[in-house]
Amino acid sequence: MIPSPSLNHLLLVADSYDKDSGHLKLRVGSATLEGEAYRIGPDASTIEGTVAGASLSMDQPSTLLIPAEPFLTPPVLKVSNMRMSWTFAPDGSAITNGKLDGVLKGTDAASVQTGGKDLGSLLTQVNFPPTLDLEPEGAPDGVPDSWPVRGEFTAVRVQISQ
Repeated sequence: MIPSPSLNHLLLVADSYDKDSGHLKLRVGSATLEGEAYRIGPDASTIEGTVAGASLSMDQPSTLLIPAEPFLTPPVLKVSNMRMSWTFAPDGSAITNGKLDGVLKGTDAASVQTGGKDLGSLLTQVNFPPTLDLEPEGAPDGVPDSWPVRGEFTAVRVQISQ
């Protein structure tokens, strides 16, 4: 069972693993409890990485949709240019040392509301201005418009429903 119902949970579902190359393809998305098992939400992102020993590192950056209900409208936070890495427990029953690095782009922050304001405006108002210049896409203009997103996580094995 996923501990602490006060946290937003993500479900990692391995879709394929090539033992010879170490290539792992999985989906990451919101977790919904259905009876005794969890189902991954329709918002799942596909992530591909390479397993070396007990560690995984992503092959390419991805996009992750983090469920944020009831805090945001719509209830999802889009993290772009996201990379994840972690270490598997020796028996595969858990993940430790999970790291997530990505970006909250200004256009994505402006597209969600919280407390009657768009998230980008709220972050700036509480003295957390953007520090990265990533937009417009492919032609940054010298003006900070995006925020770094960093996090740490752990994971445990749960029953998954199909």
